[in-house]
Amino acid sequence: MSITIGQVKEARGLLAWSQDDLAMACGIETSTVVNFEFGKQLPGTQTLEDIRAALEAAGIEFRTDEARAVKLTKSAIRSRAEQVKTKPSVPRSVEGEGYLDWLLSEFAAA
Repeated sequence: MSITIGQVKEARGLLAWSQDDLAMACGIETSTVVNFEFGKQLPGTQTLEDIRAALEAAGIEFRTDEARAVKLTKSAIRSRAEQVKTKPSVPRSVEGEGYLDWLLSEFAAA
């Protein structure tokens, strides 16, 4: 099953991936992704399969109904929720130059 430019863009948006992120995940040049998304050049069949496989591995499910072209799988949503829980939050008292000190202490603690 082939994928469309719209599906790739929507999938990248759901994953918060840049064109560079997608290219790295597929092992292709960023220009290939850019040219595809701008409709300048259609990648070969294998490249399209690689793009689809990379997006599916990251948790994208391609839909056949017209309600939504793609969606995140439940496991990908849970994984993202866990990532958000583990990120340190910036205390409200940290402002200006104090932020840099706080940030450095967070990295030192990790």
